Amino acid sequence: MKKIISVLLVSFIILGALPFAVFAEEGTAATPTERDTSWYSDDLSTFNISTPAQLLGFSDLLADGKTFGGKVIKLKSDIILNEGWEAGATAPVDTWADNSGKTFGGTFDGNGHRISGIYLSAASGASAARTAIFGGYGNGATIKNLLIENSYVEGGTYLGAVFGQGYGNTTIENVYCDVYVKTLATGSGQAQVGGLIGEASGKTTSATTITNTVFAGTVDASGSAVRAIGGLIGRINNSEVTMTDCAFYGTFIGNHTGHGAIIGRTESAASKLTAEGCIAAGSFTSNATHSNQNTSYVGSFYGQVYINANWSSHNIAIDLKDCYYTEITLSKRTEGAVIYQPIPLYNGVLTPTSTSTYTNITDAELKALTADGLAAMAGLDGYVAVENGYPLPLYIDALVRGEVFEESPMADDHWYTLEVRDETPLLLVIDSAEDMLAFSECLEAGVDFADCTVELACDVDLNKGWSADGETVSAPEKPWKLVSGGKSFAGTFDGKGNTVSGIYLKPAVVTESVENEDGSVTEKEKAVDGVGIFGNVGGGMATVKNVVITNSYIESAGNSQGGIFGSVLGSAVIDGVYLDVNMLNTCSTSGSGMGGFVGLVTSGSSVRLTNSVFAGSIKTDRSRIDGGITGVGGFVGAANAADETKGSVSAVDCGFFGSLECGAHMASGFIGKVGNTSGAGELEVKLERVLIGGSLYTGDADWNGSFCGQLMSGTLTASDCYHIAFNNAGELCKRAVFGSFEGYESFEGCTLVSDMEIRGERAGEWLTSVGLTSWTATNGYPIPTAIAENVSADAVAGIGNTPNDILPPAEGDGDLSGGDNNDGSDGTADNEKDTSADVSDTDTDGTDDSSSSLSSVFTGIFITVLIIVAVVAVAVAAVVVTVIIIVKKNKKH
Repeated sequence: MKKIISVLLVSFIILGALPFAVFAEEGTAATPTERDTSWYSDDLSTFNISTPAQLLGFSDLLADGKTFGGKVIKLKSDIILNEGWEAGATAPVDTWADNSGKTFGGTFDGNGHRISGIYLSAASGASAARTAIFGGYGNGATIKNLLIENSYVEGGTYLGAVFGQGYGNTTIENVYCDVYVKTLATGSGQAQVGGLIGEASGKTTSATTITNTVFAGTVDASGSAVRAIGGLIGRINNSEVTMTDCAFYGTFIGNHTGHGAIIGRTESAASKLTAEGCIAAGSFTSNATHSNQNTSYVGSFYGQVYINANWSSHNIAIDLKDCYYTEITLSKRTEGAVIYQPIPLYNGVLTPTSTSTYTNITDAELKALTADGLAAMAGLDGYVAVENGYPLPLYIDALVRGEVFEESPMADDHWYTLEVRDETPLLLVIDSAEDMLAFSECLEAGVDFADCTVELACDVDLNKGWSADGETVSAPEKPWKLVSGGKSFAGTFDGKGNTVSGIYLKPAVVTESVENEDGSVTEKEKAVDGVGIFGNVGGGMATVKNVVITNSYIESAGNSQGGIFGSVLGSAVIDGVYLDVNMLNTCSTSGSGMGGFVGLVTSGSSVRLTNSVFAGSIKTDRSRIDGGITGVGGFVGAANAADETKGSVSAVDCGFFGSLECGAHMASGFIGKVGNTSGAGELEVKLERVLIGGSLYTGDADWNGSFCGQLMSGTLTASDCYHIAFNNAGELCKRAVFGSFEGYESFEGCTLVSDMEIRGERAGEWLTSVGLTSWTATNGYPIPTAIAENVSADAVAGIGNTPNDILPPAEGDGDLSGGDNNDGSDGTADNEKDTSADVSDTDTDGTDDSSSSLSSVFTGIFITVLIIVAVVAVAVAAVVVTVIIIVKKNKKH
């Protein structure tokens, strides 16, 4: 019996341990990061990266051939890849995509952050050419404000940590680089390997500029007899290089000739180096094996300056100003040399220019420099002393210490509480109506909030008891302070799902002096252009997201009037914004650009709208056809295009359910005017799951449509878009997508629907029938599910209750208005449906993936249960068999 109990105990111990052992084993396996490229769009010009997945996605895009020409990538936090891994030839789980031979032509701004754990090994090994973290070629590229550490780059020729080859104008600024760079190239040919750049070359007009940059890693050419190896740049060929306050503090291991702690080799009569305040130190070892020690070509700054005897002129210029170097170690030559090139050239031995100044200093003396010592040394005023270490350029010292170098864009006595977080940009928090109004004061003062995130921590009502409705709206006690055009916003405003109400924006009257023919001067009122709650986008990137703006009013008499931005020059992202704003434009002369969200998109710029609704009103002079504002749209007023520019406007899961009343040409529920009369420029308008309802009236004007008033140049594509018919004296749209395309009653991707089937409780069935899973039905028009939780039930119930029959329906058209009463109430029965949002999990394409997520969870649980049941069954069977055997044995005895 004791044996039976013992067997049972052992069996249950095994039974209890088995499942946990299985899962523990699974938990220890390294899991690669899921690489993310969804943040990139050809339509945008500025991007933010803050996660390892996004950074690895950047490497994939680069390897796939994205050049990022003219685009800016900003690092928003420190990023560690392969945590716990130490840089070396052993590959970690997450590797940097091989970009050999690919070009980077944009700007990568580290914003004072650091990246670590990069592992890049060229797939073709020793035969690989042009390999580096930011691409094989740097052409018009800028890398700045960045620290790279604990990283490894391995390849063949034209190899560097930052660029394989700087082809064209290339800039490296405020960069600290601690990367192990190893060449696998073999033979006596030129390898062109540098700590930062393998080769600076390309064309006679090219230039490489390196400022406030330190290389503190390793350049390893120990395993091969290659040359043109430099601590910062391997070779300069047919290019001009300027270095200011740069240093090599790393480790250099060479095994042949043409080695230098700054530059390995220079050739071509057009090449030039200008270096000021640069330091060559660290550990420099070159095992030059040439039989003649005088042809080792190894130096502290330059290894070799090569001029072919057949060249008719020899104007390679080397100008060193206030530079410093320490002793180097050679196998056949032990003394330090700035430029070691003793062989007779066509025009004699090359030396630095007569104006060059360079000084030998010991390693110990360099590390012992104090602030006073640095001040006394010519050319080192841009450095700061480091205790028991090499001096560092000012910005690099802050970067290494992990400090925020740049101060806030506003003075400390302003409204906000500044929180310096681990991840920059600066976080500014609004938690009162006073803070919100002060934010508008900052905009008016010219603060663009670049690299700042402004968060709304609660609902704010700027003018309690005031109403933005009515034919005339009086100014409240606390108007919005952005009272003049031309001011820009370049940050991120995140409403966090909160509501702002009570905004009153009307620019003050501006006058200008006009000289008359008789010489007298007359003061005339001047219309203010570029009016929006957030001003304009003036060349950078601005984002407004996750906010509800209601009971607000904007009035202007000029061009470029929008609910969010007056005009966009650059990139704008509007995501998850519900806008119930009444807008009035009183322009009496010819003007252009009035939109619910954006007034004017300038040539070459981009606007991306997602999960957003306009539910307010847009009004101009209804009686005007000629003159007054043209290019009026429920979302965007006008988008221009010019020669050799590419611009875009895109919208996904967006709806216009407000009212638009104007008498001028080129108006629609989405965009009024696209392109220009010349037909030049590339302008793309892309619509996906966009709904146009509400009320539109344009009097006797023409060139008006449901989605586009007039398409003058460019392209418009749509998918899964729906619009109702509008009936008024101007026969708006003639039920057409494009007003300027007479006779169009439909357009591919756009479907005409009746107003009654997309409102109220009917909308639920309709949404299901057409597959709009990313939308939620309400008592009025449906709204994107992504913002359903943010919008109050009262606001939702009011959507779409503006009468669509401003004038009686055209004869024979029938009533497509959904049974609205003339008083604006919904003619359908009262709908008691719960308007609380059921926000499903949606993918970026807008499809509902909540069911698949739940399915995955249940599948995982089901499989786990099966495993446990199977293990239990096996264990129980084993116990039963064991008991039977023991019982039989006992019977025998």
